[in-house]
Amino acid sequence: MPYQSFLKRVAVLALIFIAVVGCHTTTPPSAQSQADALRQAGERLGLPIRASSMASITSGGTTIITAPAANLETVPATELPRGINLAVAYLDGAAPVPRGYYRLRAYADNVRLGTIPGRIELLDGTGRVVGEVLATVEVHSLTVPEEARRQVTQVSIRNREVNCPIRVCYLCTNGHWVCYCAQSLDLEGSATR
Repeated sequence: MPYQSFLKRVAVLALIFIAVVGCHTTTPPSAQSQADALRQAGERLGLPIRASSMASITSGGTTIITAPAANLETVPATELPRGINLAVAYLDGAAPVPRGYYRLRAYADNVRLGTIPGRIELLDGTGRVVGEVLATVEVHSLTVPEEARRQVTQVSIRNREVNCPIRVCYLCTNGHWVCYCAQSLDLEGSATR
């Protein structure tokens, strides 16, 4: 009996403590809520995404959440000189680009098999280029391989690489991969063309 009385008092004290001090918990956004937010941003930006391939990272004060364009597997590398819709990304802390959602558009000239230089434009909700980053494009095929339509693009995010704290790569089965260093962003598309 004394033990039950003791437990009741502890329970009452705990409830009083919670009522007086308050109970505060912080729950990070779930992967599902991130995917939903990215999908909605893609709709606003006019670019449907493949949320099942979403990847995210928070490192060194920078957060990146990204997913490839839903139709990326159908776009051949030969379209890169005109630009291809690559992905939608949420960027926060990737100075000097303001926090927000962006449509990423990739370009490369002189497309050929092998590793070639490219660039990625960051477009805001109005379609205006607000930033640019140099990219590396790895071309494996100039045409879309038949099996590409049955596979999906994967996103790889690596951190703590030499000269690039966060590297984001879109590994597409369409015959090309596009990678960039998130800390190399330039405002107003001022990267070397």
